[in-house]
Amino acid sequence: MKRLIVTSCAIIGCAYGEVEIEFNGLRIVGKGYSSNSKNQSGNEEIRPFNWTSGTSLSLLVSADDLSIVGLDQKESRLTKFTDDQGTDFLKVKNRFSGKAIRFGWVEVSQDGKALGTTIESDAIPAKGSQSLILQGDLVVTTGSKTEKVQSGTIALKEGAQIEVGGFSFKVKEIDQPRFGDAKMSLTLETQKNMDELKEIQFFDESGKEIESSKGGSGSWGFGEKMTYSRTYELRKKVSELEIGIIRWADLKQVKVPLDLKIGVGL
Repeated sequence: MKRLIVTSCAIIGCAYGEVEIEFNGLRIVGKGYSSNSKNQSGNEEIRPFNWTSGTSLSLLVSADDLSIVGLDQKESRLTKFTDDQGTDFLKVKNRFSGKAIRFGWVEVSQDGKALGTTIESDAIPAKGSQSLILQGDLVVTTGSKTEKVQSGTIALKEGAQIEVGGFSFKVKEIDQPRFGDAKMSLTLETQKNMDELKEIQFFDESGKEIESSKGGSGSWGFGEKMTYSRTYELRKKVSELEIGIIRWADLKQVKVPLDLKIGVGL
């Protein structure tokens, strides 16, 4: 395979209302080498960039007057993903998930004005290809107004339940951070997606806000039965606290058309 250079994007972005999509990166990884002829693709001894073969496109979603809350991966769809030689990327299934297309990392900027994500496929463009064509829709969750609700003071202990603003949080774990200036870490679990919240705040028994920062997060389950967890590191150790949530009052989903033709420079 020839050296790859990103040369052009015939349509570098597409806008819908107040939300815009822009292509801003491309990674194509060819097949590697294995001394075992029966070895499956992706398990080669020598792999380009030490990565599995396939194609990844990076997209930047931005909004000027709205805050971007997240990406609805279940509702987002690609109806076309090909190269100009007729290779249909939607027909190449991932050997683990069985899906043709998957979203990689999804990250929202601190100011809420941009979201980055990747569209990934195990397929690679055919030799001689000059461009990739994508069509479909990204479904982006946005908001513009917030409201704040506080829980009232509770005794802080593992297993405690905290009801606030339609959320039911369970205190899963209280720990002492090993690094940094935090005095305690607090892991919360809930059955509602915490992406619906702009912020979670913590207050001591006198009502003073405790400086905090986000740690790790996770989710597990299937379908509608999901559990979400998030860890916060607090700069003050307390035995009682109050939780305040800043939630979006006007969440809405925006379907943003995706129509890109990207030069790959083969």
